[in-house]
Amino acid sequence: MQSIFGGRGRQPFGSQSSPLPESLSLGVLVDEENVPGYRPEYFYPANPGDVLDGRYELKAKIGWGSSSTVWLARDTRR
Repeated sequence: MQSIFGGRGRQPFGSQSSPLPESLSLGVLVDEENVPGYRPEYFYPANPGDVLDGRYELKAKIGWGSSSTVWLARDTRR
């Protein structure tokens, strides 16, 4: 099936291998940490591998905005 974007359309989930996210050392500033005026004391110091509420294991930071950060997490009870 040809898509309007020139590709072959969507592939079934899991049909392509995805590379693992790159890990950075904790000393490397990323994303919001490079924005002028960033104040780390106003944010929870989350890191991959942290477990929140004894249940949610943080896997990777997937986005950020002016007042929040979005993390991919795994529910360890499922």
